[in-house]
This record gives sequence, C-alpha cells and structure tokens, in this order.
Amino acid sequence: MFLLETIKPGEATGPVAEAYSIFPPEIGVIPPLELLSASPGMLAIHTRSLRYFMSHPNLSAPLLAAIRYVSAAKSGHPFCEPFNGGLLTRMGATPDSLGKLTSEQDSVLEPREAALLAFVAKALEAPASVTQDDIEGLRARDYLDSDIYDALAHAANMVAVSVMYKTFVRE
Repeated sequence: MFLLETIKPGEATGPVAEAYSIFPPEIGVIPPLELLSASPGMLAIHTRSLRYFMSHPNLSAPLLAAIRYVSAAKSGHPFCEPFNGGLLTRMGATPDSLGKLTSEQDSVLEPREAALLAFVAKALEAPASVTQDDIEGLRARDYLDSDIYDALAHAANMVAVSVMYKTFVRE
C-alpha cells in the first residue's frame, strides 16, 4: 500500500503511461516506478535516467543489474534486491554467485566489470575510502571517467529509491 496517491498502471495516460511502458508486459510496472507517479515530474526524470542507462555504451545490462542488486542489498531495499537478483539469475547467475558479486575473483561478471562493481560497492560502504589509485585502476581497464561516475550514480540512485520506497510503502 502506498501512503501517497499514485497512478495505477491501468489508469495511466500521457507521460505517466509512457514512463510505465519502459517495462515489458511480462514484467509489468514495478512498485517503485508506480510510487514515482506520485510526482510525475520526478517520474519523467527517472524515466530519462532509465533510458540513458538502457542504452549506455560502456555499462552492460548484467553490470547495471549487479550494481542495482548490490546497492539494493546494502540499502535494504525490500523490492529491488530480489527483483534484480531475479534478473541476474535469468542472466545466468546462481543464487550462490549473487553473494560473490563484489569479489573480482569469484564474480559472475567478467573481470573488468567485476572491478567496476567492486569499486561501486567500496564507494557505497565507505565513500571516503576511495583513492586516486582506485580511479587509476579503473582507467587502466579502459573505463572513462564518465563510466565510473555513471556506475556510482546508478548505485546512488538505487539508494535514494530505497529510502523513498521504505518511507512511502507499507506491505
């Protein structure tokens, strides 16, 4: 149950319906997106962000799902952690491997992506612990500064969505 008034998927029109269409019918409108309909302006901003990441030239769908999964797990997001875990499982991860995502040696991601995910996890855990050497290590793996920024922004957005969800949703 939402504490704020939202627009139900079957009742959406205009920009809200367009935002809802980002998810295929077999997935449907996920509750965090419906919650965003309480503020159509913020929903539009979030939708633009989703579209940006869906077509990101250097961050793959599995890496982005892993970033969301790790971010949701660290922030205790009751919807997005299992949702993104399910996406990763459909992409080939096993339940056991989900717990090893941030270990570069044991990750289900390729080593280059595992390094970026490990950086994101480190930044989420202790932002001030990030060093220039961390950044140089990612640059050495051919990540652009914009890729590094985008990966952490994606994680930070998940943390923000988690706070909003836990504030305005009662199961």
